[in-house]
Amino acid sequence: MSVRETIKMLLVKENMTLTELAGLVNSELGKPYTIDGLSRKLQRQTMKYNEAEMLINLLGYDIKLVKSEETPVLAKLASNIWHEYWTEILTPEQIDYMVENFQSEKAITNQCKNEKYTYYFIQDNNKNIGYFGISEKENYLFLSKLYISKEYRHKGIGSKSFEKIKQIAIEKSYKSIQLTVNKYNTNTISAYKKWGFEIIDSVVTDIGEGFVMDDYIMEWLKPVTPVV
Repeated sequence: MSVRETIKMLLVKENMTLTELAGLVNSELGKPYTIDGLSRKLQRQTMKYNEAEMLINLLGYDIKLVKSEETPVLAKLASNIWHEYWTEILTPEQIDYMVENFQSEKAITNQCKNEKYTYYFIQDNNKNIGYFGISEKENYLFLSKLYISKEYRHKGIGSKSFEKIKQIAIEKSYKSIQLTVNKYNTNTISAYKKWGFEIIDSVVTDIGEGFVMDDYIMEWLKPVTPVV
């Protein structure tokens, strides 16, 4: 199967247009990638291998709502990722404490029941490779968690996940998405800025047992449609 046929098949599977795909690539690369340019490369079959691989990767992952009975699976995935991801910023003791209080089976169940949280798995061929969690606030959608397993990072999966999060926000009539991010998590801050987030404030939160979260608050605003 040619690259063109593969991408066309995946576009149909994802119910995505070429315009939306070009926008997703722009978000990932941080530079213009026009619909015309994408169309020409597919039509003439002049797309480079690394470009084709990136597009196929962007289209080849699924996002699935986490059911209540899958909470233990989510908690285990979260624990595995957190204990790998946070080691350069947080102490092992704080990681253990935060997983137990925010991402354990009990904590996730409480969030979904009492705090308007919803979680989604990010999947590759039905394998859970990451997840994100959102919470419906009065005036904005709160992006609480977005984590991807180490071997799947830097493949555009975060960008695709954020496109889904934006879609959810718009469907629920929110005009903004907010999140908190550790001030020393520089790579993630750069990714959020590339997706259109801006730092609007900072906050230090006492989470107990002598631990704090030293975060920036970042916000994405829905683009305003020009009045014609």
